Amino acid sequence: MKKIYSSYGKVNLPSKALFKTIRFFVWELWLKHKAKIKIINQAGQLPKQYVIVCNHPSAFDMFYCSYATWPNTTSFVTNRYYMFDRRIGGLMKKAGCIPKSLFTADIESVKNTIDMANKGAILGFMPEVRLSMYGELEGLPESTGRFFKKLNLPVYLCHLDGSFFIKPKWAKKIRKGPVEVTLKKLFSVEELKEATPDLVQQTMEEALYYNDFEWLKNHPEVRYKSKTIAENLESILYECPHCNEKFCLTSKGNTVKCTNCGYTVKVDDRYAFVDCGYPHYFDNFQLWFKAQKQKIADQVNAKDNFELKSKVKLSLQSNRGKGFVREAGEGTVTLNTKGLTYSGSKDGEQYDLFIPMHDTFYLCYAKDKGFQTFYGKDYYMFNPANAHESVLWYIASEQLSNNFKKLLKTDNNR
Repeated sequence: MKKIYSSYGKVNLPSKALFKTIRFFVWELWLKHKAKIKIINQAGQLPKQYVIVCNHPSAFDMFYCSYATWPNTTSFVTNRYYMFDRRIGGLMKKAGCIPKSLFTADIESVKNTIDMANKGAILGFMPEVRLSMYGELEGLPESTGRFFKKLNLPVYLCHLDGSFFIKPKWAKKIRKGPVEVTLKKLFSVEELKEATPDLVQQTMEEALYYNDFEWLKNHPEVRYKSKTIAENLESILYECPHCNEKFCLTSKGNTVKCTNCGYTVKVDDRYAFVDCGYPHYFDNFQLWFKAQKQKIADQVNAKDNFELKSKVKLSLQSNRGKGFVREAGEGTVTLNTKGLTYSGSKDGEQYDLFIPMHDTFYLCYAKDKGFQTFYGKDYYMFNPANAHESVLWYIASEQLSNNFKKLLKTDNNR
């Protein structure tokens, strides 16, 4: 019987030789020719061991942080999903990465992080957990402050500006342009001991906040070059502001167009919209996306029986480490105030799943695929026929979770 591959297990200190190799192939041969890095060091000389926290606008943020702190080698806490593939996971483990199941309790990840701290590792965190859809911080888990106090290490900040525009989550291709990397000290060991968890949480939220569109306003000289700067925006912009039809947008080059009413807008090299003979609705896609979020929030808050339902394909972790996921069944998934329900097939048998609403509940968006979540040690990806529907589930899950947390606080304060 073949051994089933697992993303779980002990992790080790990063290999310096592997870091040098990755730095050469990823940075020297490729990324530095796209992202023009400017390092602003307000931290001075970094100590032998520390925690570094980083905001998370794009998939390349670990590389920017590693570049700015070289020759130090950092063990980053990373999405367990990327460990599902045996080859990628093996490389990440050699690089000292610590896998973490997102938005669910992961005791092994906590233990591995503490163990790595005891071994002398430099620890890297992106407390935001997920990539932003629209270039602005979308919030931090409320347990962030408590956890950092346990590590008993000085805390530094790596703050990125412009990173989102190099490779937005929804984009298929990288752009050319600048990224500012600012290093600064947040807490000494003594300051961290004296600070309350609430103060640490507040400091983290303020330090990690970013809005790349606001940053861009203060840098009128900045441009981002791409022949496909608008392509795939329809994966997050699902409702036309002109006719209000859903899932009717297409994109090509620098243009977004509605197939239903003809509404057209162009995107310039500062990600601003250029009107094309139609009324002006939004200055940029960030404001368009926020308007969609607000509309869903209003719908969730307007009625207790808010619900999304869709037929989906079910994908699970690849059990032999060949690729990330495998198709495992199909059925119907439902989301409401009680939580998420799936009813259908799994590996040829009837399978019913219920994930109750909880204070860290989120459905993560898988670009051009579906929406996904961890629950305990299990991973689920739900793939609707129209992958663009997934952004609705992403937005709705966030609002439902926020409402649940508000109810918890109200009950606890009684």
